Amino acid sequence: PLSTPDVVNDRRVTTDAGLGKVARVINVRQGTASGDLLRIQVSVLNNTNKDSRFNYKFEWIDQDGLMVDTSLSTWRPQTAKGREVVVLSATAPNPKIVDFRLKLQESKQ
Repeated sequence: PLSTPDVVNDRRVTTDAGLGKVARVINVRQGTASGDLLRIQVSVLNNTNKDSRFNYKFEWIDQDGLMVDTSLSTWRPQTAKGREVVVLSATAPNPKIVDFRLKLQESKQ
């Protein structure tokens, strides 16, 4: 079957100043998994010719506007080779989640 991507056109992805010089968010897509769980995919391009390391974390928000703490709410490391596009994916922990934020920061290592 054909799929129609649902590209998110808002600014729920934030990047620190250091990483903003190296990486660029290409697109943010959202859909559902198992029928009722919010699923997110974010494509990030390494703008340089060198390998780049960064950290990311997803924050989930419920229907009351409150953040829901999950294992994905911790910083996770990611490496992108020069000019590589990496896809960061996550699925909401429960069906009460209606929104998300993704934070990206330059790795200090």
